[in-house]
Amino acid sequence: PVPCLMLLIAALRNATPSLMVQALAGRLQNITFDRKNQNNRDATAATLAGKCDVLFFGEVYLHLCAQSEALLTAWPHLQAMCKAEILNWASSGANRSPLLPLLLLRCVQRFVQKTGPITDKRIKKEQQDLIHQLVASCVSLLSSKRGGGLGGERLSTATAISSPSHPEAILESSADASSSDAGALEEPQPEVTAAVLKVTVGHVSGLDSGDSLLDTLVTLTLVLPALLDIVWNDEREKTLLLINQVVPMAMLALRTNYRLSQAQVAAGQLLVMLCDHSYTIRGWKKDVWELLHEPSFFSINRQTLLKLRKPISLMMAMEKSAFVDMLAGRGFAQGSGFFQNRESESTIRARLLRRVSFVLFAAAKDEYMEFLPSILERISETMKMFVQPLVHIEVLFCMRVLLTRFSPDYLASFWPLVLTELISIFSPSGTMRNDLDLTVAALKFVDLALVLAPEELAMYRWMFFTDTSDLMNNDSEFRNFVPLLEQFFIGGDRTTIDSVTTEQRKPFFAQSSVITSQESISRVIQNMVREHKKMFTMSGCDLDAVNLSLVDHFAIPEDGAPNRNDPQVFAGTEYQD
Repeated sequence: PVPCLMLLIAALRNATPSLMVQALAGRLQNITFDRKNQNNRDATAATLAGKCDVLFFGEVYLHLCAQSEALLTAWPHLQAMCKAEILNWASSGANRSPLLPLLLLRCVQRFVQKTGPITDKRIKKEQQDLIHQLVASCVSLLSSKRGGGLGGERLSTATAISSPSHPEAILESSADASSSDAGALEEPQPEVTAAVLKVTVGHVSGLDSGDSLLDTLVTLTLVLPALLDIVWNDEREKTLLLINQVVPMAMLALRTNYRLSQAQVAAGQLLVMLCDHSYTIRGWKKDVWELLHEPSFFSINRQTLLKLRKPISLMMAMEKSAFVDMLAGRGFAQGSGFFQNRESESTIRARLLRRVSFVLFAAAKDEYMEFLPSILERISETMKMFVQPLVHIEVLFCMRVLLTRFSPDYLASFWPLVLTELISIFSPSGTMRNDLDLTVAALKFVDLALVLAPEELAMYRWMFFTDTSDLMNNDSEFRNFVPLLEQFFIGGDRTTIDSVTTEQRKPFFAQSSVITSQESISRVIQNMVREHKKMFTMSGCDLDAVNLSLVDHFAIPEDGAPNRNDPQVFAGTEYQD
C-alpha cells in the first residue's frame, strides 16, 4: 500500500546508497526461477511478480534518494545486479516477460537522473553498455515472439496481434514526466509525499498491459529522453547504435495490423520524442521514409497519423530533395512498366498524390512555397492524363490540403484549376457528374473553401448557391440561373438565413452523414448550403475541426475498406468519409 511504502522510503532515503543497492540485489537473488519447471506459467509469473515488486521499490528509492552525491558509489553494485538478473531472466524459459528488463532499465534511468552527467569515461561507457544490453534483451524477446522479424526485416501487415486496452494517459504522462525530470537535475530533492508515489505507482501499474511490444514502447518513451540527455550528453554520435535498437520496435507496431491500436500510438509517441533530439534523425529517417511509401501506411489509425506528422515534417525539412523526388514519383512503386495498364497507373498516381498531400499536411504553413508552382503543374498534368474518379478524388483532396497550408496570396493561380475541376463534376453536361464518390469529394472541397477562404471565394460563390445579394438582384436573367449545387435540390427553396452568430466556421462534412445515394446527396447538399449561409457572418474558423476533417481522409486504407485500426470504426460508430 502507498502509505506503508511512503513511510518505508522516508525512513530509508538517507541510508547509504551502496548498502541499499546491495540489499536489493541480495533480495533479487533469493527470488529464483524454477528451471526444472520452466513451462509452469503460474510459478514463473509468481517469481516474476516477486522480482518486479523488489525492482519497483528500488526505482522509488532511487528517485527519492536524498544522497545523490554518494549514490555514484553504488554504481558497481547496480551494474552487477542488472547483469545478473538479465542472465537469470534469459535462462528462465519460454514464459519470459519484458517486465523485468524494462524495470531494470527504469532503475538505471532513475540512477542517472539522480547522479546527473558524469565525467568518468569508464563509468559512462559501462552505463552505455548496460543500457544497450537491457534494450537488446527486449528486442531479442520481441523478435522471438514475432517470428524473428524485428531486425529490420519487413513483417506481414496481415499479422493480427491482440492488444488489450491500455490507458493512453499513462503514455502521455510518462513522456511528460521524463522530459520534466530530465530538465530538473538541479531541482531540490523531492519530498516523500503520496503525490510523488502516486505518479510512480501509476507508471508501473500501467506497465503490464499484457502486450510485450506496447509495454516496451511505453517504457522507452519514458526513459530515453533522460538517458540520451545524460549518458550520451557529449557523445551524440554514439547514439546511433541505441536508436538502431529502438526504431525497429516502433516500426513493428506501425506495420502490424493491431485489433486495438494503442501500440501504434505508443510507437508514434516514441518517434515524436526522438524528434525532440534531432541528432537522432540518422537512426530513423530511412525507416520512416520507407514506411511512408508502403501500401499499409494509411491503415495506421488517425491518432497515430497525427503524431507521425512531426517526424515526417522534420525528415522532409532536413532533406528538401526528398520532396522533389516524391513529387516526381522517384522511389515510388511504378508497377510493371511497359505492360502496365491504365487502371494500375491511376492507382499508383492516386497513392502518390495522397502521400504528397500528407507531407504538405505535416508541414508548417507556406513551408513549401517554393515548390507550389511544381505542385500545381503536377496536379494539372494529372487532371489531364487521368479520367478515373479515384485519381480526381485525390486531386481534390490535395487541393483541400493546399488551402490549409498556403496563404491566400500565393494561391492566385490555384483557383482556375479548381473551378475547371468543379464545373466538370457539378455541371449537368460535366464529364464526371455521375460518380457519387467524386461528387462527395468535390462537395468537401467547396465546404472547406467556404470555411477557410470566404473572401477569396466570394467572387465565385454565385456559381454554387445563391446568397442575399443574389436574390436582391433584379436582373431577371440572373434570377433564372440555377447555381451548380442547387441543381441537386429536391423540393428545396433558395431563401437565405441572415442570423448573426459569434461561433467559428467549421467544415460541414466533419459531422455529416454517410452519403449512399443520389437522394441522400441532395439532402446533404441542402443542409450544407443552409449551414454555410449561416456562416457568412461568423468570424474566424475552427482550425482543429479543419485538421480533423483532413485526417479522416488520410485514415482510409488505400484498398477502400474502413480502417479497422481506427477506434471510431472499431467502437461501432459509422465511418464518415
